[in-house]
Amino acid sequence: MGEPIRKTHFSYAQYLAMTELDNDKYEYYRGEIYAMAGGTANHSMVSGNTLAELRSKIKEKGCIVFTNDLLIRVETNDAAFYPDVSAVCGEPEFDPHNPNAIVNPIVIAEVLSPSTESWDRNRKRLAYQQLDSLKEFLLISQKEPEVERHTRLQGNEWTYATFSDLQGHVTLPNLNVKLSMAEIYFGTKF
Repeated sequence: MGEPIRKTHFSYAQYLAMTELDNDKYEYYRGEIYAMAGGTANHSMVSGNTLAELRSKIKEKGCIVFTNDLLIRVETNDAAFYPDVSAVCGEPEFDPHNPNAIVNPIVIAEVLSPSTESWDRNRKRLAYQQLDSLKEFLLISQKEPEVERHTRLQGNEWTYATFSDLQGHVTLPNLNVKLSMAEIYFGTKF
C-alpha cells in the first residue's frame, strides 16, 4: 500500500462522503484514505478461485461469500477495508454509518501483491483480528502455491499455519472445512 492520497486527517464520515462521490475504491485507516490499485491476472484468478472454493464448502452451513466489492468496517481500529474475499455465517450485520459495510465477517482472505503485501500482513491483519466475529484469516500468494492461515483459538489468541502442497488442502478448523489448494490455484501461471 502506498502513501495516503492526501496528507490530511479525515474522519470516517468524511471518508464515506468522499467515496459516495467517486467511482474508485478507497480504504480507510485511522484518518488516512488510500486508493486501491488494480490487480494482475493471477491476483484476479486466485481471488475468484478462492471465492468459488470457499462458497462451495460453506453455503450449506448458512454462510455467504462476498467479493472485494464489500467493505469491512473495523470500528475498534478506525478502519475500513475491501478484502479480496470475505464470508459471513448467519445474517450480515451492517455498519450503522454505512449500509454497504459489514462488521461481522467470519472469514477474510487477502491475495498478496508486491505493493500491498506488507500492508496486508501487518496493519490489515492486526485490524481484522480485532473483529470478534473473525475466525479465519488467509493470506494467499499469487507468485507460488502458498496459503498462510491465521485461526482464532480463544479470545484474541491466534495460531498460524502454512499450506504449500498443490495436492493438499487448507483446513479452516473453526468452520470444519477443507479448501482444495488445486482449486485455489486453478489456471494460475507461476
